[in-house]
Amino acid sequence: MSILDKLLPHNERQVVRSDSMDTRIFTELREQSGNLQKVEKEGTESLTTFPPLTQDIWSSLFKFSPEFRKSEEIAPSHRFNATLVDKMTQMQQYRELRIHTRLDEMHSALATVALAGEMAKTLKEELKEQAEQANIADLIQQELQRAIEAAQSYQEIADKSGNQDFQKKADESVKSTQLYRTQLQQAEAMLEQSCEASANKIRGSVRAATDSALKDAKDISEAMDGWSLGNGELQKMPIEQKLELAKRLQTKKFKLMAQVIGRMRRLAVHKQKTKLNQSRDEIHNVGIGNDLSRVLPIELVQLRHPILKAEFKRKSVEGKLMQYELKGTEKQGKGPIVVCVDNSSSMSGDRETWSKAVALALLEIATMQKRGFACIHFGGQSDALETIEIEPGEKDILNNAIKTAEFFLNAGGTAFEPALSQALELISKQNFKKADVVFITDGNAPIGPKFLSGFLDSKKSKEFRVFGVLIQSHNTETLKKFSDEIVDVAELLDAEAEPLLEI
Repeated sequence: MSILDKLLPHNERQVVRSDSMDTRIFTELREQSGNLQKVEKEGTESLTTFPPLTQDIWSSLFKFSPEFRKSEEIAPSHRFNATLVDKMTQMQQYRELRIHTRLDEMHSALATVALAGEMAKTLKEELKEQAEQANIADLIQQELQRAIEAAQSYQEIADKSGNQDFQKKADESVKSTQLYRTQLQQAEAMLEQSCEASANKIRGSVRAATDSALKDAKDISEAMDGWSLGNGELQKMPIEQKLELAKRLQTKKFKLMAQVIGRMRRLAVHKQKTKLNQSRDEIHNVGIGNDLSRVLPIELVQLRHPILKAEFKRKSVEGKLMQYELKGTEKQGKGPIVVCVDNSSSMSGDRETWSKAVALALLEIATMQKRGFACIHFGGQSDALETIEIEPGEKDILNNAIKTAEFFLNAGGTAFEPALSQALELISKQNFKKADVVFITDGNAPIGPKFLSGFLDSKKSKEFRVFGVLIQSHNTETLKKFSDEIVDVAELLDAEAEPLLEI
């Protein structure tokens, strides 16, 4: 080993061991995420080794079982990064954060942006002194690296040519490397002392940054879980689109929608389970199969006989056991769902949020049950209707859901007839035959006797039902003229929601 090799410090820049796949994923993420680029730029203004720190944060969050290098394996210029990562990974908040981020590109990216952003602020304010000392160490190491490379070049030329001038330059460069090495050791010692003296300060700053990132991660998870429509689409989205979607879903409006959708989903799932249980109450016929919970007693008796037991097993494997065929007594909705949403100006604010949440909860129910869905946004008599149709098995459900949530006419008046006419037109189509109609509004609007009579006749002949949903209102005068049932939005989160969830 030459003297130059001895002078060369460890050169690892990353605290977390990463393979080529990890590096590729992070590089693509950085290229696609403007937010991450912005955070790295801000952090680098305070700490020149901030970009590798950002990758370490991401790797520690994303990897299934991150491995951390020992301090002596890392370049002296990057050992402050190791201190920050070490403090971060000791936090309980970090372990909670990993629940959301492990092997999840989107949550890891969002948490990295949040955590790195907080780190950048901390380095600019609370840990400014330590960051400046780390920058000095980084600068000295760069000079040391250049001096070593120069010494190696001069030595190679001197060895080949025997030129003493180049040998002299090589010797001078070696002396420079020794000087830089000493300076680097001194800078490293000063930084280490500063970090030890400020251990509590560093720990507190890192804890605050991790707390903030954990809160953001929980908010994002709740938002994304609430908007579980089209999870398959979500997995196929480019990471930048996922990040943008998550950002949109974190607004107050979308958070409330997610909460309502989530609660209605739980009620719907509970109701569906109840239906399944009730559907087993009535014996319809006797058939064959291998459902042991419905096997006839005459078949079960065979289990007590050593010879017939083998026959029972054979018939079970072949699905030829005699069993009861059960028929449920619950009426279950099978047709599409058409939702009419009032977009008049009086529906702005919380009323709009509630109405969209109900519409989207119904979209989720339709999606789960592979039923068609349509949403009709209506306002005044002269306002154009906005109709969004979603076929069973539609691949673009998520974007249609977002479109449904974001569209708002903010119309000056309210007219029910155009929306009801559009609903009738949809139900006349083969793919919306016998649809259930849900009419969401906060008030009344005049309906002519002739129109009402025609609508009720069509309702009877086309065999569909209408459910009215009132948003923070008690004006049922018009709704009750054409609705089979009316519920208040406040009742949708308890047992009163059952009629609507049964459609």
